[in-house]
Amino acid sequence: MLTVLWAPLPGSNSTWVNHGLPCLHSHPWQTVPARVLRRGRWSSLIEVTDDGLTVFEVRIDPAHLAMITDSVDLVRGRGKWAVLRVPGSRELFPAKVSRPLLGVAEPAAVTESVAGVTGQVSGAAPESATAVAVPVSGAAGVTERWARTLRDRVLLVFAQLVLVWGVGLVGLALVAAHYVGVMWLVFVVVSGVFTALVVGHRGWDLVLPGLVGSGEWVRADAVLGVCETRRGGTARVVVVLRFADGGSREVVLPAASVDLVGAAGDSSSLWVAGNGRRVAVGFPGLPHAAYARVG
Repeated sequence: MLTVLWAPLPGSNSTWVNHGLPCLHSHPWQTVPARVLRRGRWSSLIEVTDDGLTVFEVRIDPAHLAMITDSVDLVRGRGKWAVLRVPGSRELFPAKVSRPLLGVAEPAAVTESVAGVTGQVSGAAPESATAVAVPVSGAAGVTERWARTLRDRVLLVFAQLVLVWGVGLVGLALVAAHYVGVMWLVFVVVSGVFTALVVGHRGWDLVLPGLVGSGEWVRADAVLGVCETRRGGTARVVVVLRFADGGSREVVLPAASVDLVGAAGDSSSLWVAGNGRRVAVGFPGLPHAAYARVG
């Protein structure tokens, strides 16, 4: 009951989304100067300059927050609600006007980027095709944080499922006199199968942080193949990768975000980290990463 009641409460994320999304239908996107005032695990304070200085509290993850250097894309309605997007990503983040901070604010941290990656995501060609590998350090830390965020989302779903199983067992023990174990097992099987059908494709995100940090990132030309999108913002896509040494590989991304698929389509490239049949693909220095299986 607490889980159900949390959704309509004023502080819940669904309330932020419901208030912010109508702005997309009535106001245009604007690129405005911005800097990070305070960083947080779940929300952060960002100062933007449009008609004046305005401080927004934004529900944004640390990986995308690290990409804010000097500007953001913003849609702001008439009230206090807005929608924010960082350069190089299509993901949307709800925001609302917050009280300004007193005192001196921290300057926004400038994220180092891998040579050519930002240009590739925006559609420009890389400066040099000879630099095919970069160490997983510096700018790639943004990608590592994003991989951990994806893993934490899956772990949260599993934790909620275990909690529901525990509550179900206690509830059946209180209201049922016979066959409590049988009814609970049926409940576990049904809820487990339902969860696997809905979010089972995200299970590979559990190993994504290890793959992202497993070695060097190698650039490859990418040709997108069959793409099957889902309502949850992910897609199963087949990609043919052509490397600088002339070799080519076909990889299957079972749960790539549409953000990553769009970036790969715009730049016709992907970066690969890891060895063997399981690898991570994405763009080092940007919050784009996904598990991939080499065919």
